[in-house]
Amino acid sequence: MIPFAMFFYEEEDEETTTKKKFVGALKYTCFTVVIIIVLLLVGLLAKPGSKPDNDSEWVSTMFDSENAGDSCIIFPISCLSLFGCYLFVFYTAPGFGILPFRLMTKTLAGGSEENIEGEISELRKEKDSLEARSSLLGTLTVKDQNHLSNIEKREKDLGEIQGETEKRESSFFLKLLYKLRHLQIFFGAILFIILLFMLTSVLTSLIEKLIKSDCGWKCGFVLEKPSKNPFDLSITAISKVFPIDLLYLSIFVFTFVIVSLAGMAFISIRFLCLKLYSVKRSNTKDQGMLFIALFINLIMITLMMLFHSISYQYTTFGAQKNKSGESCTLNDVGVYDGYCKMSQFSIIVGRIIVKMPFFAIFYYFVDFAFVIIILISIIIMTRKIFFKKTD
Repeated sequence: MIPFAMFFYEEEDEETTTKKKFVGALKYTCFTVVIIIVLLLVGLLAKPGSKPDNDSEWVSTMFDSENAGDSCIIFPISCLSLFGCYLFVFYTAPGFGILPFRLMTKTLAGGSEENIEGEISELRKEKDSLEARSSLLGTLTVKDQNHLSNIEKREKDLGEIQGETEKRESSFFLKLLYKLRHLQIFFGAILFIILLFMLTSVLTSLIEKLIKSDCGWKCGFVLEKPSKNPFDLSITAISKVFPIDLLYLSIFVFTFVIVSLAGMAFISIRFLCLKLYSVKRSNTKDQGMLFIALFINLIMITLMMLFHSISYQYTTFGAQKNKSGESCTLNDVGVYDGYCKMSQFSIIVGRIIVKMPFFAIFYYFVDFAFVIIILISIIIMTRKIFFKKTD
């Protein structure tokens, strides 16, 4: 439905009838369906990678499939996740690095309307004085030109603040939001703590895979006995009390959705460097909203892979214990009946990783890119805040 709606509203010519729009959208939607069918057929016919020379039961579980439909579904999901990875790095990472600082440093338009009007009036007097001097002397010094440029910039900023103030006075919601504006500092701090927590967990997982993986590139840096990182430790510990773990996980999923939307608002909807649609409050086109919905779904696929990477114990075994009373590992799979059964989610992701190591290697470097982009965004925001205070 999303491709059909996207193509239907793409044609904005008033002379185009609804029938022509419908036929055109249906034609392009059929192309989309054909692409999906091709991916399903490739997944059905493609041969998975050769089974490693390993007697481990968990490896056999990854390769043993009861029906051909398993590979048929896994391959298209893996292909879609590649595009989701691009969106994850391009939107989610910058959003994660920028939003906490924006919340903690940028307050809503403040000050009374009288004060704003008074400052605008003073700026206009200075501007008129400089322009009169320019008319009299024929030119301005470099210092005066810079001062005039700063006045015009400040006047523009105050005009925007004045517009926000007038809008706030006419809207109950914006007026309430202004009263609660200091809470955004609190939410920004919470978001920054979550950011540091996730960065620590992702980096711990990446470094451990690089150092301790026995098979390395051949199996996508799989670890048979991964150490628990902060995220995995915390969610595995609270998983013993249902449904606290689901609420805990929901907080992180919701956070990733919010920062992804923030990234789209900061960067706009783009194809490479070409801007397609702006994302603004009450001013986003229908096609832009459809792209946002599609992008969020694709980002969620990549997020699924990330959570499997940084919470391997929780997503694979949960709080299960082996016969010795210790936490389950991959080596415990199939050793004793009724102990250490892998979750279906982990089996599906594991089949992608073991059967098609290319995707696992790609996910690994996407996680590295995710961390690097976040760190770059933090550095940029820190410099902006520092220079703004200096000015």
